Amino acid sequence: MIPRAELDAASVWAADGMWRASFGSEPAAHVNGVGIGLAHDEVFRRAACLFDGTGDAAAFSRRARAWLSGEFAKSYDWAMGDSQRAMGDPGVRYAHVPAGPKPCIHCLEMASKGFSYEQPPRAENHPGCQCVVVPGTAATRVEGYDPEGIASRIAMCAETVGVDPKADEERLRKLIRDEVGTRDAVWLATGAVPVPSFETPLLKREIEKERPHEIRTARRLAEVGIRSDFVDDSSGLADLSSGVELKTLMGTASYNTVSGYIKGTSKTKRNAKAIIFDNYENTEAEDDLIAGFVLRSQSFARGKIYILRKDGKLVRVR
Repeated sequence: MIPRAELDAASVWAADGMWRASFGSEPAAHVNGVGIGLAHDEVFRRAACLFDGTGDAAAFSRRARAWLSGEFAKSYDWAMGDSQRAMGDPGVRYAHVPAGPKPCIHCLEMASKGFSYEQPPRAENHPGCQCVVVPGTAATRVEGYDPEGIASRIAMCAETVGVDPKADEERLRKLIRDEVGTRDAVWLATGAVPVPSFETPLLKREIEKERPHEIRTARRLAEVGIRSDFVDDSSGLADLSSGVELKTLMGTASYNTVSGYIKGTSKTKRNAKAIIFDNYENTEAEDDLIAGFVLRSQSFARGKIYILRKDGKLVRVR
């Protein structure tokens, strides 16, 4: 992409025209804290979809508007911080409060820190962020915002992969973020337990009649934030749309049984990314025995394997 500063007058005129057509105003009306140059350049950059075949005028308008809405929100947050600093109030702290339906992992990590920021936190490189920066103190309460709860749910994900939630090594932080990414976003933000869903009413009736144990497993997984959206697995798909295969163990204490489940998933479930062994109802084997069987198996190297333990905790074995 050619920098706007190097464009000829005709191209600049075209970029200005696209701005006016999309937003109904002059480009100069959209000055923000970073300046008109960045905003104008960003809109021009996003207009590339009109010429490279990746989008149309509607797509351009959606992309540009999403970026601008995020920039306006950030400008408000930054101005609020500047105003507070000018007033000289050293006791004010800021919180990054989730506001969108599905906040990203980065925003959730920021939100989990509560009113601990001395400056308004900025979600860099996050266009379209709907989260809100709120000023307050350690005693401030915001309806629907529970930073301690968010932190505890992130810690639960860290426990699943055996990592200290306060670890600062990037490799370990990535393990935690990857695990957080497997959980329902609404559960992470609010604690609301996801409800299992079914691809069709017929599938729901079939599972309720033939495999009710899978629904029980799904409900237990919901308590740890795993969303279970069941799909028809008869054509070689995993049980859940997320690529998770469920195995509810009942009366199982055999390596051959566990190994067979793993091999079968590896061979017949082409989209499987993970296997979850639910050992909650298994009266024949303790969690450690099943974990040993999983570690002993060499199959399903492409995916992750978890155990839902008898205490209801989800643990990644490998």
